[in-house]
Amino acid sequence: MTKASGVTTEQTYQAALADINGDGFLDLVSGGKVWINTLGESSKHNYLKVRLEGAGKCNRLAVGSRVIVKTGAKTFTRQVEAGTDSGAQNDLTLHFGLGLQKGPVDITVHWAGGGVTTRKAEVNRTVSMRKS
Repeated sequence: MTKASGVTTEQTYQAALADINGDGFLDLVSGGKVWINTLGESSKHNYLKVRLEGAGKCNRLAVGSRVIVKTGAKTFTRQVEAGTDSGAQNDLTLHFGLGLQKGPVDITVHWAGGGVTTRKAEVNRTVSMRKS
């Protein structure tokens, strides 16, 4: 982050990202302060959020599960992580910034504990997937 972004805080190693206001754009919490990303309001960029729920051999929060989103020309990969930093925790819902990509996109989940699930989804929404 730079001063031009308007984000100023005491020196800290702690930060967390989440879509706090549900507009599809990541917001920042750091140094005890919250910054809401208002740049997304005028953006034509698209996103996809994937929320996982584990079952069976996969833990309930699906920590360790990997999600791959394919948009045709590009492939994005994220993993559900817990305790990502000293004193910080990012949102367990995975956020994929897709730029100008239109939908639908292909989602593949490699579940912690084994198993794979695939499906298609439209952009600019939250998709919930549960391990069966």
